[in-house]
Amino acid sequence: MIQYLVAKYIGNPIRMEPRNIGIVARFGERVFVRFIGQKPNQGRLDLRSVRHLVSHTATYKQWIDYWLHVIDSANDVEKAFAELVASSNTNFVVVSGEPIFPPEHLVGEPHLLTDYLFQTVVAGNEAPDGDEKLAAESRLARVNLNRQCARIIRQYGLGGNPRFEDTPIVPCSLIGGTTGTVQPSYAYRNGSEIYFQKVAVEPHTAEATQKEINNAAFIFERLKADDAKRQTTALIKVGHNGEPMDSAATSFLNVLSAFADQIIDVDDPEQVERTFSKLEWFG
Repeated sequence: MIQYLVAKYIGNPIRMEPRNIGIVARFGERVFVRFIGQKPNQGRLDLRSVRHLVSHTATYKQWIDYWLHVIDSANDVEKAFAELVASSNTNFVVVSGEPIFPPEHLVGEPHLLTDYLFQTVVAGNEAPDGDEKLAAESRLARVNLNRQCARIIRQYGLGGNPRFEDTPIVPCSLIGGTTGTVQPSYAYRNGSEIYFQKVAVEPHTAEATQKEINNAAFIFERLKADDAKRQTTALIKVGHNGEPMDSAATSFLNVLSAFADQIIDVDDPEQVERTFSKLEWFG
């Protein structure tokens, strides 16, 4: 489990609708941070990313600079975390993060874990870095994947199959010995158990793809940890116009292949037929 803090911005204290703007994560005696507008491995803030979010971008920058100063000047991580929480005021607050158990393949990789935390806790509040087209492409990839999967379910009559379940809630053991749940996209149970997870792979938006891959890897890992006989299948769609995968997307799928028993391209009729014809329902 990762110890981390969440930085929040409250635009209207009366309405009390905080927006997550960043995370501060502890890995031993090292601290890693990521705020909206701050790119990985870069300290400079792009304030264009927060214009839609905060009333005064200069004030936002002042708070980020102050929090970074607290971290850099502290000789004890616990004291630094305490000071960050104590610094909270009306509009900018820092609170302890809820427990998160990341995929095991990220353990020992603080930079990747920091990005995973940011994607899990903060992503969605940031602006698309001035490139609305890329953000739209990422959303469109997910929409088209959903449509294609819905077509497959109709084609093979799975919607009326009592053995098939959409978005099942599956109890599982979590890292650290606690009990929780995961929710894959689909489940097919007929003596054996098959779980499917949809993964949208957008060649031009690596961060969105990484989030999809990490989520699927975590779900598959937890399902297998409780029962190694469970079968896991990733249902992928690359982009929205049939673009070829770039090297980044390919590397993400290489990670996914370590957790999924099979990866099915929903645009490949042969792969779809080979996988779902065995599950077809004629009831």
